[in-house]
Amino acid sequence: DQRRLSISTTYGVMIRLDGALDPESGRIVLTAIQSLVEPTQLDPTDTRYTYNVGSLLCRMGNVAEGVAQIRRAIELGGEEPKYYERLIVAMRDLGRRKELMEFLESRGLRAQYSAVLATIHLSLAREHVATGEGQKALDAVEMGLARAVPERLLAPLLATKAEAQILQ
Repeated sequence: DQRRLSISTTYGVMIRLDGALDPESGRIVLTAIQSLVEPTQLDPTDTRYTYNVGSLLCRMGNVAEGVAQIRRAIELGGEEPKYYERLIVAMRDLGRRKELMEFLESRGLRAQYSAVLATIHLSLAREHVATGEGQKALDAVEMGLARAVPERLLAPLLATKAEAQILQ
């Protein structure tokens, strides 16, 4: 019997499927998988779905389309720091810094979650440091520090503040 199917977890999050099945078994497995990922069964207004599609597109090299999907997830109300973090990296990779800054500035006025605000203002501060705008970077850092800051973002905010002070 040459049939085999291996299912494993990689990096603690990704699922890997590998194997060889006879036609009948293969159709059963394929039907089961398709029922899980059939686009008509997924809610396109679900921010997690939209973010995951965007994130996957970025990892596959279609960064521009990935950015569009991640922005859509945020505009649909997705307030997860990872949404912003992935978007920031992708837009930097595309060289769309001005657009990134405009987007972050507009979201900084609307975001409610302190980790999202800190992420936004840290990124704005870093962009201002990169363009030599010390005072704008300091202002962004101060906005990021104005609310309760998650511990993982405190050191980067303070380091960026020091960089901005050097520019003064």
